[in-house]
Amino acid sequence: MRIIISRICGLLNRQIAIYRQLIDAMLVERKALLVRDIEHLHDALEKQQELVDEIHDIMKDYEEEVENLFESFAIPRHPSIETEQLLKAKLGRDARPLVQLSEKLKKVIERAKQVNRENQRIIEVSNAFFKSYFRLLTDIRSQAFGYTHKGVADRAAGRNVAINHRI
Repeated sequence: MRIIISRICGLLNRQIAIYRQLIDAMLVERKALLVRDIEHLHDALEKQQELVDEIHDIMKDYEEEVENLFESFAIPRHPSIETEQLLKAKLGRDARPLVQLSEKLKKVIERAKQVNRENQRIIEVSNAFFKSYFRLLTDIRSQAFGYTHKGVADRAAGRNVAINHRI
C-alpha cells in the first residue's frame, strides 16, 4: 500500500510540475498576443498542447493507481465518494502527503485557469478592436475612394475624388 501511495505522490508531483510549465507557456502566449508575434504564439500553443497531452497521460496513470489503492482496501470506488475523503479516513496520518500534494495541485490548476481566462480576455479585446478598426477603415475607404460598404465601386462618388483626377 505504501508503494501505491508513493507512486500516487510521484504522479501528483509530476502533474504539479507540468502545470507550472503550462502556466509558463501560457505566459509566453500572453506576451505573443500582446506584441502580435505569430511565431512565438504558434510555439507557445504547440508547447501547451504537448503539456496537456502529458497531463492526460499522467491522469490515466493516476486513475490506475487510485484504483489499485481502492482494491488494496477492498472497497469499490463510487463516483459519489470523494477519493480524498476516503483516503483520509482509511490512511489517517499516512494520507497527509497525498492531501498536501492534492491541495498544491488544486492551487496550481486554479492559477492555470486564471492565466487562461486572462489570455482569453486579451483575445476578446483584440478581436473587438480589429472588428471596430475594419468597420472604420471600410467607412473611410468608402468615402475617400468611392466604394460602397460592400466593396463595390460607387461611380458617382469616385468621380469627385481628387485622387482619381487626371492632371
